[in-house]
Amino acid sequence: MKILYLSCHAILEYDEVSLFTELGHEVFSASGAYQDPTLPTRMRPEIKNAKRYDQLIPSAFQGTRENLHQELIDWADVIVVMHIIDWIVPNWEKMKRKIVVWRSIGQSSVGTEMRLEGFREGGLKIVRYSPLEWDIQSYVGEDALIRFYKDPAEWSGWNGDESASSPSGSPSKRRRGRTPADPTSSRRRPPAFRDWSTAPRTRTAGTCGAAVSPTRN
Repeated sequence: MKILYLSCHAILEYDEVSLFTELGHEVFSASGAYQDPTLPTRMRPEIKNAKRYDQLIPSAFQGTRENLHQELIDWADVIVVMHIIDWIVPNWEKMKRKIVVWRSIGQSSVGTEMRLEGFREGGLKIVRYSPLEWDIQSYVGEDALIRFYKDPAEWSGWNGDESASSPSGSPSKRRRGRTPADPTSSRRRPPAFRDWSTAPRTRTAGTCGAAVSPTRN
């Protein structure tokens, strides 16, 4: 499958383009940090086994993510848009005959949900990041909930007990008197994990009509 990927976050782009590539898909990240995935970025290495699409790069430069070149759309089977709805709005008429996926990063809002509604009715697929998005007023639904992932075999070994280098190159040390697992930390801790993907849901009214929210017992 050919995936046109529109990214606003280089780290998530690395993770998802890597995953799609490992699954055997062809991925082109138009104007993204990994438009050429054979090169490393400032914070991540190159993407293993990913292909550089020399025939598509000129089209990416001739357009923008707000005005995609038709050649990029024609090439793709699926278009994945990360977070930025303003990349969907001006391109919708050109790409609505493709499978278009809006990928949430957990920072949606009432305004975003209201803007998504019309595209949802037109066939837009929605992949959520967080079950907390179910509680947003005017929530327009989802086709899947997929958390961000990390491969423990790839990112492991540091437990906070030693100094480490940050991506900018400046030293980063643990805060005095705390470790990441310190139960007395004054930082707000997230609630215990629950698999909300299997939780029952009820219908509640939203400003754009019926919206879905989870039932939490």
